[in-house]
Amino acid sequence: MTNYLVQTYPTMLHEVDNKRRTLAHNAALSGNVAVLSFKIERGIDPWCRTSEEETLLHRGCINERGIDPWCRTSEEETSLHRACINGQLEMTKYLVQTYPTMLHEVDNKRRTLAHNAALSGNVAVLSYIIESGIDPWCRTSEEETLLHRACSNDQLEVTKYLVQSYPKILHEVDNSKRTPAHNAALDGNVAILSYLIERGIDTWCRTSAEETLLHRACVNGQLEMTKYLVPTCPAMLYEVDNSKRTPAHNAALDGIVAVLSYLIERGIDPWCRTSEEETFLHRACINGQLEMTKYLVQTYPTMLHEVDNKRRTLAHNAALSGNVAVLSYIIERGIDPWCRTSEEETLLHRASINGQLEMTKNLVQTYPKMFHEVDNSKRTPAHNAALDGNVTVLSYLIEHGIDPWCRTSTEETLLHRACVSGQLEMTKYLVQTYPTMLHEVDNSKRTPAHNAALDGNVAVLSYLIERGIDPWCRTSEEETLLHRACINGQL
Repeated sequence: MTNYLVQTYPTMLHEVDNKRRTLAHNAALSGNVAVLSFKIERGIDPWCRTSEEETLLHRGCINERGIDPWCRTSEEETSLHRACINGQLEMTKYLVQTYPTMLHEVDNKRRTLAHNAALSGNVAVLSYIIESGIDPWCRTSEEETLLHRACSNDQLEVTKYLVQSYPKILHEVDNSKRTPAHNAALDGNVAILSYLIERGIDTWCRTSAEETLLHRACVNGQLEMTKYLVPTCPAMLYEVDNSKRTPAHNAALDGIVAVLSYLIERGIDPWCRTSEEETFLHRACINGQLEMTKYLVQTYPTMLHEVDNKRRTLAHNAALSGNVAVLSYIIERGIDPWCRTSEEETLLHRASINGQLEMTKNLVQTYPKMFHEVDNSKRTPAHNAALDGNVTVLSYLIEHGIDPWCRTSTEETLLHRACVSGQLEMTKYLVQTYPTMLHEVDNSKRTPAHNAALDGNVAVLSYLIERGIDPWCRTSEEETLLHRACINGQL
């Protein structure tokens, strides 16, 4: 067949799928050496890579030819982790029998093989590794149980197996007080959630942030789950978390118009506000949700000009999100691009503090004078970029005319701002580009090193000392670096 197709449609040889997989990648996966060598002979590059940078060897590599069986991924996953997350029973058995100690290895989030097996939904794999010695009560670094993992990935059979085998696991919570039911609500699987409720989980359980199941469903745009929870627990519609966010605020953040409009139809107040006085539109804009923004502006036109308790407009939130389309839309609809927060921050201040390069470029090109505006602490957008640590944004601002020696009202330099936030790469960039900035002090005679000590970043402080800052330097109040570290509890 390969012969026929290549001869009949020669250019088909070089076509790739939506993951940039070539025919050679598929041949490697199949294990057919003859087909693979035929394709390479006809012109396919044997060094071709997929969009995930997989080589032909990655695709065909289920052999013993020289690969270290203990090799790990960037997340510290072993081969056995990978086998379990894909529900591969025979591979799991082979690896456990061949490398028994691999059974107890964890990745960089303390996930065991059992967590991966639970996520995969394969009961046979999970029960096998538990029988082989894995603790069924193992937890990740976020304190997730096996049941949390199963519920977060639509795995009904594993959920049933775990609840029946370990009934008490039903009521365990992670380090954010999320129950397995919260994970099921987030995932949107009504069958799993209703099963958990039938088995005794509290429908009104809350996370450490006081989120209900409905909050979790709405923050992930789960319409069917939302429709299940609202009729089942009508009063849940009006519950708020510890920031006074309703489920509708979460729906606006996620951007699914159908979920938000359903909640409003069922009785939620479209003008409700969070503890920071954010409207639905603030939440949509801070997450760059264009369709949700359009829906809300068209449905509630006066919402466009509402501000939160720090006088942040929708435009400030859109600038922070980095979505140029959202910002330009609300400016076209009437928002003042020169609006300021209660701290006198411009849109450019907001974009710069969140490392939003495209938004920064758009604002600088559209409103050149915004470039030199300062807030009520005389901080420029460059100070915010230094605090955020995005070297690309800061260098762009400097290239376009911002003074790299600009100072705040307390005489802080860009380097002071980078150090107080523990930004090592930004610190290196500034010290190498402006060496004398290393020895500048603010109006309390604090050096950048005092700020690094306050932040607690040892790498930043040691770098500054290596570059020549005096470790015995003192502030105007005679504070040492150790005073600054201790005042902020930096052990």
